[in-house]
Amino acid sequence: MRVELVFIFILVACSVVRAEEAETNKQQRLDFIRTTLARFEVETVDDTAKQLTLSVEPALWYTNPVRSATGTGATFFWLDGVRPVAAVSASIRDSGRVFRETSLLQDVPLRATRDGKLVWSPKRIAKPWAILPDAPQPGKNDPQRLIQMRAIVRRFEARLLKGDMEPGELRALSRPIYRYTDPAVGIVDGVVFGLVEATDPEALLLLEAHADDAGGSWQYTIARMTSRPSEVRLDGRELWETDAYWKNPRSKEDPYMEAYDSQYEADVIEVRGQESEVSR
Repeated sequence: MRVELVFIFILVACSVVRAEEAETNKQQRLDFIRTTLARFEVETVDDTAKQLTLSVEPALWYTNPVRSATGTGATFFWLDGVRPVAAVSASIRDSGRVFRETSLLQDVPLRATRDGKLVWSPKRIAKPWAILPDAPQPGKNDPQRLIQMRAIVRRFEARLLKGDMEPGELRALSRPIYRYTDPAVGIVDGVVFGLVEATDPEALLLLEAHADDAGGSWQYTIARMTSRPSEVRLDGRELWETDAYWKNPRSKEDPYMEAYDSQYEADVIEVRGQESEVSR
């Protein structure tokens, strides 16, 4: 019995250590991503040019074991006040390679620079905002509207198109990754839902409840967050489709961009250390 108790104690202690190491690793990666994104300056270039601010906390911390056993990433928003104008995901992939994905969420041209160099200048949104058909009037309070939002999300279907392979279905996260209200421009309630593979957002669904004399309306848009081809359906009908990003001409003016960003050296050091151990 005493030996069994000692063995259980060792297992528990090892689990605690591993959990602490995982949390430390996550925090180190998140700090690195924050430092990377802090090098960007993003502003609108319309008549009311504004400097956008990066959300303080990530809207989503994600992993995707479907594609990488070690890859992790975080999604942030560039905000005009509280309204998200653009999304940015930075992911640390195998061998410490860091990629960033940016996507325009509002129909306003942007200018994004990194260390003073222009890296992204989208001119227009990929999927214009539209009034959602056959939608109820927005509810009178937050809980009612959240119930409505979740019902609306179920009307959308999204999947990755994989050539000759079976399409990969995406699922909507049960909770919005970001929620906001901006009465000054008539937004009673707004949310962003992640359409994900594992917990990795491959597309974003934005919903806004707008106030008007007729009692209000729901508006929506879809934002691409993957370089792979994909499609979205609404009520079973094709709504939107994207081509493979890397196989087509690309421009800094595109509403979606993916690019190699940098190297996360902590992973490189770890991999080198593992290789050294193997060679002994």
